Amino acid sequence: MYSRVAAFSHSYRFIVVLFWLIVLILSSLVAPKAIDSLVSGGFDVENTESAKASKLLEEMGLTQSTVDIVFRSNDGYLEYQQFLEKIDRATSELKSIPKVAKIQTPQNSSHPSVSDDGRTVIVVLWIDGSLDETQRLVPEIRSLIEEQNGISSYVTGFASVFYDIEKASESDLRRGETVSLPLVLFVLLFVFGAVLAAFIPLITGLVAIAGTLGLIFLASLTMEMSVFSLNIATFLGLGASVDYSLLIVSRFREELGNLNVRESVIKTVETAGKSVFFSASTTSLGLAGLLFFDIVMLRSIAVGGIIVIALSAALALTLTPALLSIIGTRVNRYRIPFTRRLVSNTFWSTMSKFVMRRPLIIAIPVLCILLFAGIPFQRIQLGAPAADMLPESYESRKGMEIIKEHFGPGWSYPIIIAVKARDGSIKSAESVEQLKDFTSKIGSDSRVDSVFSIVDFHSAWGTEDYIAYYAQFELIPDDEMKRQVNALSSEDITYITVNTTFSGSDLEARELVSDIRSYQPRGPTIDAYSTGLTAGVMDSVDFLYDRFPFAIALVVVAIYFALFILFRSVLLPAKAVVMNALSIFASFGALVFIFQEGRLSNITGVEATGQIEATLPILLFFILFGISMDYEVFLLSRIRESYLQSGDNNKAVPEGLERTGPVITSAALIIILVGLGFATGDLLLIKIWAIGLVIGVTIDVTIVRSLMVPALMKLFGRWNWWVPSILKPR
Repeated sequence: MYSRVAAFSHSYRFIVVLFWLIVLILSSLVAPKAIDSLVSGGFDVENTESAKASKLLEEMGLTQSTVDIVFRSNDGYLEYQQFLEKIDRATSELKSIPKVAKIQTPQNSSHPSVSDDGRTVIVVLWIDGSLDETQRLVPEIRSLIEEQNGISSYVTGFASVFYDIEKASESDLRRGETVSLPLVLFVLLFVFGAVLAAFIPLITGLVAIAGTLGLIFLASLTMEMSVFSLNIATFLGLGASVDYSLLIVSRFREELGNLNVRESVIKTVETAGKSVFFSASTTSLGLAGLLFFDIVMLRSIAVGGIIVIALSAALALTLTPALLSIIGTRVNRYRIPFTRRLVSNTFWSTMSKFVMRRPLIIAIPVLCILLFAGIPFQRIQLGAPAADMLPESYESRKGMEIIKEHFGPGWSYPIIIAVKARDGSIKSAESVEQLKDFTSKIGSDSRVDSVFSIVDFHSAWGTEDYIAYYAQFELIPDDEMKRQVNALSSEDITYITVNTTFSGSDLEARELVSDIRSYQPRGPTIDAYSTGLTAGVMDSVDFLYDRFPFAIALVVVAIYFALFILFRSVLLPAKAVVMNALSIFASFGALVFIFQEGRLSNITGVEATGQIEATLPILLFFILFGISMDYEVFLLSRIRESYLQSGDNNKAVPEGLERTGPVITSAALIIILVGLGFATGDLLLIKIWAIGLVIGVTIDVTIVRSLMVPALMKLFGRWNWWVPSILKPR
């Protein structure tokens, strides 16, 4: 198969190049539409208690979303009525937005919205539409708020945060590409020492980036795709396509010394091309693990990642050989003075022989280092994306910080409890009595700041007062209290808002939700279900990490058999899986140490987050697992090739490392530089992911490939190549 692909790419090289040029042009035309077609969230989980609560609220007719506007007086004390008049003037134009259903101000709301010092007021816009539709209105809302002397305004809330995340993601994508591409070109020039050879992988990388954007746009037409899929898939597209092409070009230059151009192309694709194919297969299998999680963010990253890895492999197997066929022996022309290989072949041969003479002395300390580095991972605290993902300069982050400072950390992250009456009426005497007992128990908790519900309007009213009020509710003339009740309930459903004294991501908030869930009613009259940020995080973590081991097992088994088919060995695939797991474990420990605990904040410039976003370890595991397998396939393929020629394990390992060590080092360096380019962005989620990837790849190349692989292959000896006789090719 590989020889036929190579022969086709050589014989029809200009047609192949033209085909990819057309792909580049078409992709570039649709690429600008990609970001607009993606969603900023995608973290929601179905079939959990918080999801049930959300469905009840939708059933109640509460399909609205909100936008919070924080007004802060900058002139010291401002007379309260004068302050409110200025706020009314600032928000007067917002009524012109058709989807604005209500502007909730201190004058028409019993919900606390004025700070204790009287200098901060929160105005809530109720929007007829989903969170995604509300997010699209954020720039219009910001543009319509009139500036008032002495008052600062900040449009915030979840819709605003997600809007800013989308804008930050778009900015990070451009910045990542701008920073990464020159660095990649520099490394390629340094590695190859020749201009033409260096530009071939870069060309495939550019085609991969454009193709990625175009393919993600097409995918978004048939399924919901997260905005994060664009950054990560673009990263993979640039890194993987350059790495694959780098391997092909390096092998071609090596073969060109003994063969003509056509023969060199065919031999290259038969050997390095086969490695690329299996590398792409194992990486795709790793990414496929994300499909086991029914979350838009993870699923869309899996789809985008698999598409771009397949595209990168296709480019390496067709476009790169075609370009090499056109350039031919000129591939080494235009040499750059004062350049040489990043790490010489002799270094790798000497290193592997040194390690193989002392396998146990090397392997045991390295194993201990990897295990020790992973220890902080046991202290991981999982959380959810929030405003602190954004830099402090973003308006939604500023607004959230002001709310936290002047209204308490729990104001923006209330616990929402949806309640449904079993008898069909939430205002019946039995429902009201059980509901009041429930809210009274919540309100008596010292961790609760306030409780807001249809049985908590008047602090002086008791259960009998509310029962009497709702017994004649239909006869009561329309007034503000009746409108509030109708806004909070339907015939059989209502909801309770619980404000706490701490942030929604704090451990205390999770304990409170657990306590509330332990005594919230499940009959005989009403059923209650908790939701909100804290409950959603708890449910998401349970959902994700219940499935994580199963997904790992399936991916590991699939990759094991793929490597078994490639290497015809029982032991080598198992060793590869274990080594990858150790390097990933060490990188996870580093993430907790650096970001959650903030131990290196003076170097990274990132303060301690106190938690790691819940999807990050899952995302990193499957992507790192796939990328690490790339280097394992590159290395072991060449070692096996040498072993089949000599039959000597001790000779094959150094020779394989000598041939592939510089290529693997260069490929890893490119991934590291691309990762650092994306780590310069604003979004903390992408920053942590990119740095985690850089740490994982660095550990894998410097410790696992250079030390552990030769040490273990020496210890295992001929067992490296053992396979049951029944499975040997005949």
